[in-house]
Amino acid sequence: VLFRSLYVQPGRRDEFVRLMHEHDTITAFESQIFRKDGSVIWISENCRAIRDRRGNLLYYEGTVEDITQRRQAEENLRNSEALYHSLVETLPQNIFRKDLQSRFTFANQQFCRTLGRKLEELVGKSDFDFFPAAMAEKYQRDDRRVIETGQPFEAVEEHQPPGRERIFVQVVKTPIYGGDGQIAGLQGIFWDITQQKLAEEQVHKANVELARSREELRLKNTVMEENLKMAREIQLAMLPQQYPAFPRHAAQGESALQFTHRYLPTETVGGDFFTITALSDAEAAVFICDVAGHGVRSALVTAMIRALVEELRPLAADPGQFLTKLNSDLYAILRHTGSPLLTTAFYLVANWQTGVLRFANAGHPRPLHLRRQPGGVEFLANR
Repeated sequence: VLFRSLYVQPGRRDEFVRLMHEHDTITAFESQIFRKDGSVIWISENCRAIRDRRGNLLYYEGTVEDITQRRQAEENLRNSEALYHSLVETLPQNIFRKDLQSRFTFANQQFCRTLGRKLEELVGKSDFDFFPAAMAEKYQRDDRRVIETGQPFEAVEEHQPPGRERIFVQVVKTPIYGGDGQIAGLQGIFWDITQQKLAEEQVHKANVELARSREELRLKNTVMEENLKMAREIQLAMLPQQYPAFPRHAAQGESALQFTHRYLPTETVGGDFFTITALSDAEAAVFICDVAGHGVRSALVTAMIRALVEELRPLAADPGQFLTKLNSDLYAILRHTGSPLLTTAFYLVANWQTGVLRFANAGHPRPLHLRRQPGGVEFLANR
C-alpha cells in the first residue's frame, strides 16, 4: 500500500498513479521517500498492472530499489563539475580538454574568446580546424606525448590565434584519468607571456651588446696600456741617461759637479721633468718642472716644455730670462686649448770654478741647500 505521506515531494504519488493509469507500466520512477525513522532516501520503482482477460485490474506488481548512494554520487559529481566550471571560468588563463583523439571536449570562455568561437563550435573539433597545419601538428604531437607517457608537458611556444598576430604562451598539458584509472584524455592550460618574452629577448640582446662593448673596451684598454707603456718609455728616455762631467773629460767619479736623482711618477706617465746640461766646462744648468695633474695630458705638456728648453739654449746662462721666455712661449701654445693649466719650474746655473749659484723659481717649492760642513739643511737663499 502506498501512503501519501511516503513521498517527500508533494504530488509525487499522484504522478505515479497517473502514469500507471495511462501506461499500465512504469520503469525507473525515481523519488525521495521517508523511512520509518524519518530519514530520507532515494528509490527507483518499476511497476506494472496485472489485468484479467477482460482487462479488469487485478493488482500491481513491481520492484523498489534503494538508489541513495548512486544519487548521492551523481549529486557529488554535479557539484564537483559545477565547482570545476566555476573555477575555470573565473581564471584568466586559457583552459581546454581533449579526448584520446585530440578532439576538444571542453573549453573555458577565455579559450573561446582567444579563438573567437563559441563552445559548441569547438567541441568535437581538432587543432587543425583552427590553427596553421605545422602548428596544429606540433600541438597534437605534444598531446600524444602526454597520452602515451602519462607525464605532464610544459613549454614556452609560439601560438597564433585565428586572425591575430603570433604570440608567445606558457603551456602546461596534463593527462586526465577515467574511473577505470586509464588515461581518458588531457587538459591544457596556457597564458600569454609575449611581453615577458620580448622583455627577456631585449635583456638578452642588451647583454650580448654589453658583452661586445666590454670586449671592445678591453681591446681598447689593451691598446691604451700598450700606448701608455710606450709613452712611459719615451718619457723616461727624455730624462738624463747620464750626467755631464766637469770639466768635460773628467773621469767618472772625479767630476767637480756630481748629480743624482730619483724619478717616481704616480701613474704610467706624469708631468714631472728635469734636465741637466753643461753650458761650459765650468757651468752646469739644472732645470726642474712640474705640470699640475697626472697622466697623458700632463706628459704631453712636459714634452712641449722639453722642446722649448732646447729652443731657449741661447738664454740658458740667464735663469731669469730663461724662465720668463719659457713662460710666454708655453702660454702662447696652451691658451688655445681652452682649459687652464698650472706649471711650476725651477732653473739653476752652477759654476764650480767660482762657486756661484744663480737661479730663478717660478712657483716651484723652494730649493734646499745641504751643507757638508758644518752639516745641516736650509733653504737656498737669495743674495
